[in-house]
Amino acid sequence: MANVSFKSGDSVVYPGHGVGKVGGIKTETVGALTLDVLTVSLETGMTVRIPTTNLKKSGLRKVSTRQVMRDVFGVLSRVPASRKKTMWRHRALEYAAKIKTGDAIAIAEIVRDLYRAPGGAESSYSEKAIYQQAWDHLIPEIAAVHETDKESAGKKVADLLDAA
Repeated sequence: MANVSFKSGDSVVYPGHGVGKVGGIKTETVGALTLDVLTVSLETGMTVRIPTTNLKKSGLRKVSTRQVMRDVFGVLSRVPASRKKTMWRHRALEYAAKIKTGDAIAIAEIVRDLYRAPGGAESSYSEKAIYQQAWDHLIPEIAAVHETDKESAGKKVADLLDAA
């Protein structure tokens, strides 16, 4: 069995899919191949099985530390830089790539940059979709780190964004 730093019950982030809980390691046979796989039950209801030899490549990581969350809250409380002059299509690709990394700080930057205060200018459909995707990745991780529910985590983030 490969050296695995995850144990049953650990809260983890699977980049591109979000927060989940480690179920454990099982040995599975696929054809003539026998593999040790780590099972992760994601909040979306999906369960993924990752061969232990591919854990590093998969990007699976434990949820962020409280220090990283302080950095996330710092990002969210800062006024975003003025809108870039680059085309939306290029920014959208950049945002999608950041979401795929699963990096909480990068995702917080997306939430901050695409947040529209009530009564502000209307977002395009694709801006709303990317914002929602980033929100759906960030809020469960904040909730997991602070051992609270998603509604409380979402309210804290919304309050920070409104105050910026």
